[in-house]
Amino acid sequence: MLVGDWRVDPEVEACRALRRLRMARNWSQEEVAARMEAYGYDFHQTMIAKIEAAQRPLRVRELADFAALYGVEVQDLVYPPTTSLPETDQEIAEVTASRDKAQARAIEASRWLDTASRAMRDAEAVYQASLSEAAALDGRLASLRAVREKLISRESDQHASLADGSGGTGRDSPEPAHISIGPGAGGPAVLRILLGAHLRRLRQAKQLTMDEAGSAIRASGTKILRLETGRVGFKDRDIVDLLALYGVTDEDESRALRSLARRANAPGWWHDYSDILPSWFEPYLGLEEAASQIRAYEVQFVPGLLQTEDYARAVTLLSHAMAPPRDIERRVRLRMARQAVLDRPDPPHLWVVLDEAVLRRPLGSPAVMQGQFKHLAAMAQRPGVAIQMIPFRAGGHSAHGGSFTILRFAEFDLPDVAYLEQLASALYLDKPEVVDRHLEAMDRLAVEALTPSETLQFLRELGETQEARRS
Repeated sequence: MLVGDWRVDPEVEACRALRRLRMARNWSQEEVAARMEAYGYDFHQTMIAKIEAAQRPLRVRELADFAALYGVEVQDLVYPPTTSLPETDQEIAEVTASRDKAQARAIEASRWLDTASRAMRDAEAVYQASLSEAAALDGRLASLRAVREKLISRESDQHASLADGSGGTGRDSPEPAHISIGPGAGGPAVLRILLGAHLRRLRQAKQLTMDEAGSAIRASGTKILRLETGRVGFKDRDIVDLLALYGVTDEDESRALRSLARRANAPGWWHDYSDILPSWFEPYLGLEEAASQIRAYEVQFVPGLLQTEDYARAVTLLSHAMAPPRDIERRVRLRMARQAVLDRPDPPHLWVVLDEAVLRRPLGSPAVMQGQFKHLAAMAQRPGVAIQMIPFRAGGHSAHGGSFTILRFAEFDLPDVAYLEQLASALYLDKPEVVDRHLEAMDRLAVEALTPSETLQFLRELGETQEARRS
């Protein structure tokens, strides 16, 4: 990034940030070296000094472990917020006002299209430009709000430190805040991740290794890793023992965490379909239910959240042709039940990019395809749903690896997840650098694709063509 006339190297900025964090806590370089032993490093004072002075290359794993030591995000080390809270609030207000004006112009232009045929070309241009501007401003607004949350969190931490008189000078890390997760936080898979993240913060606050925590529940450090990453359920006895080890004496907090563990162990709504549901797909249902944004790129089929019942049945028969009719119908009902997430009062934002092959490849009868085209056109006009198509004429594009989905969550402890489904398994990728590559590919696909309004017109024309063939 550029600051004045100087180019700041992200690695150098990270080293400087490490020094600022150490000095804010009044830790010596020797003390930092000792604390990093818990992460498996054999650092000494001179090495810490070289790292902070950017005289020694900083490895990716080391950067992540330093971030964990100081309780910050890796991204904040490399690219810390550069604006103040008042400045960010002011820009949010300005962008919001500009976005509202752009949306108002889009509505006005839409009315022109309905009532003024001679002005249609000019109105269409204004309409498209305004929608594009509103979409761009929405993206900027989301970014600014994320920065604002981080600024508020940082200021809250500073105020809390000053209020209790510690000033961050003690050797023990601050106690983690009480966990607060509402009933709508998502299914069991999401609750396990949230609870595991909170237990990890409690353990790190006491500077305990995973092996030490595992001994307290008669298990290994590997089990603690699985608990903290939400891969397994929680036994009440283990929760009680860990909370005692971590010094949680507040009865209300203890009861809340144990209650959360019971909720995390409860079966999801899809439990009734467990006999036909692959074990590798079950975590996705919980993540999909909790996501605030779902972005998907598809090269083979219409995404499950946008399928009609007849289209879903045709897709199911492709891979379960020999299954009894009852099983086929239950698989279809499961897919239809997933779509209820879009009818909630607070549905996730759904953004789908389809390869043209998805729409050209016939599945089932012409009537099935015609119904699917009409359904896609109707869904494309719903608020919070964006559908784009990449035409064949665009040629090859960046996502040559196949279909994928990116899930984003409102909860701070849940990282973005890239989901890649395979024939008999699936990959759940949450490393920031991996997810960022998929986000970059998705952004390029959105640029190469038709706009949502152009895609809507294409869907309408496909439906009309299908209807003409049937008649």
